[in-house]
Amino acid sequence: MFDFDQPLLIAGLLLGVSSSLHCFGMCSGIAASLNLAATSNPNQPARNIYLTTLLINSGRIAGYMTAGAVVGGVGSSIFGSFDRSLMHAVLRWAAAVSLGWIGLSMIGLLPFPTIFYRVASIVSDLMNAIANAMRLPSVIGLLMSEAV
Repeated sequence: MFDFDQPLLIAGLLLGVSSSLHCFGMCSGIAASLNLAATSNPNQPARNIYLTTLLINSGRIAGYMTAGAVVGGVGSSIFGSFDRSLMHAVLRWAAAVSLGWIGLSMIGLLPFPTIFYRVASIVSDLMNAIANAMRLPSVIGLLMSEAV
């Protein structure tokens, strides 16, 4: 079924397994805090807590899958038209500068790039308008909020 002789397939598998450490370190804290916020009412039935947890995590996973598919699809078509060694260098530097800027802005040395807030606000307003137009129940908002 699978040809494991191809190094690209094995490299992708190893990259996926190794990136699970990132997910455990970064995403589990976010998911746990969302779960704690959603279950802050001690009188809430256990069924609602399980449903909230399921929606939060389903939205998180669906959001990552959607973002990965979009970025992978767009990136693969764009990436093929450039010199690969140059693009690798440009992407490495862009990632380093972005992470450095965000890190320095978190400690107050640089201003946070407000474009992220504006884009997120536009997407959130659009999703809210769609949900209101479709008359979706409010619990769907937990699922939709993680897709952004």
